Amino acid sequence: MLENNVLGGLSAESQTAIFGDAKYGFNSTRTLYQWVKAFKGGPDCSSYKAIMAHFSSLTDFTPEVMEQIVGPQSLMVQLNNTFSFKTGYELYKTYGVSNGKLAFED
Repeated sequence: MLENNVLGGLSAESQTAIFGDAKYGFNSTRTLYQWVKAFKGGPDCSSYKAIMAHFSSLTDFTPEVMEQIVGPQSLMVQLNNTFSFKTGYELYKTYGVSNGKLAFED
């Protein structure tokens, strides 16, 4: 299911290749981390470029597909925003606010 939602612009073969890749696969937090770095760093960061190069043999893995996966309208952005909001809210509930900052901040 994740393969179709995140990698939907790719053929089934390319989805399988990317999802299960030993170096950049989506099936492990160890390898998914490179995609998060690409999402955070954008097209000029080394992780983004390395992923593009690594999957260059997949004819349907294009810069447009990469943007679909890690770009500003991607599921990664939505997840990042959700986790950031929930984490901030939990910190607020736990520590409260003092002078406009979370109470544990300097």
